Amino acid sequence: LLARSLLGAGRPHEVHEAIGQVIAAAPAGGNRPEVLRLKGVLAEAEYVRANLDEAAGLCRDLASASNLPAEDKARVRNTLGKVYLARGKYQEAERIFRDNLAKARKAGLDRHALISRINAGVARIRLLHYSSAKKLLVEALGEAVEKGFYREEAIARENLATVHHMLRDYGEAMEHYRAAFALLRYLGNPEYLARIANNLGEIYIRFGDVDRAGATRSFAMRMGAEHPVSRVEAEGLLLEGRIHLMQGNSGRAS
Repeated sequence: LLARSLLGAGRPHEVHEAIGQVIAAAPAGGNRPEVLRLKGVLAEAEYVRANLDEAAGLCRDLASASNLPAEDKARVRNTLGKVYLARGKYQEAERIFRDNLAKARKAGLDRHALISRINAGVARIRLLHYSSAKKLLVEALGEAVEKGFYREEAIARENLATVHHMLRDYGEAMEHYRAAFALLRYLGNPEYLARIANNLGEIYIRFGDVDRAGATRSFAMRMGAEHPVSRVEAEGLLLEGRIHLMQGNSGRAS
């Protein structure tokens, strides 16, 4: 539980260190369910740390483990799907998520089925199929709100915002970004907060509001300092460049 809390708070390096020590202390070839479950969390941490080969290897080993609980297998399949997303293999990722959605539903694992639905929506976004992505995410958002799954609600809203952002429906995108931001600020996750702040900044740029864009960029930098190695930094640098460009065009550059 502690490891998952650290992972949810965007602290994968601490998870890696703590779990690595426990696994190293386990008997050689240990395959007790509790050790396998820790390996599943470690796979998630390796994914977040962008160690994709390590994450994929752990996921594949765990997928064939007969004594891994169904809930943990659902987590592992979702992690493997996210590895495929990160590698740009969007169709393979969507196939994994849809398969996991069906299996999780059959096993009565509603939260994991919901996560798979959201992730399938993300795969659709990456494939530029915005209409079908929106359908999946609207369904996921409705279910998350109904069942009180706040983290999943925030992630569904963030991805819905992305769809509207790409479709240039900036007002709708901002509403979803703001709602996701409020939820994640309550739940606590520096990386997600930094990413959403950068995205909000991009919309403020679209509206010509350089002051709010600058404020959201500053917030993203503070949050990103707690999660320094991620695509958040690159997104923030792009936003910062656009802010300076706007300031220069208006004669306000320092």
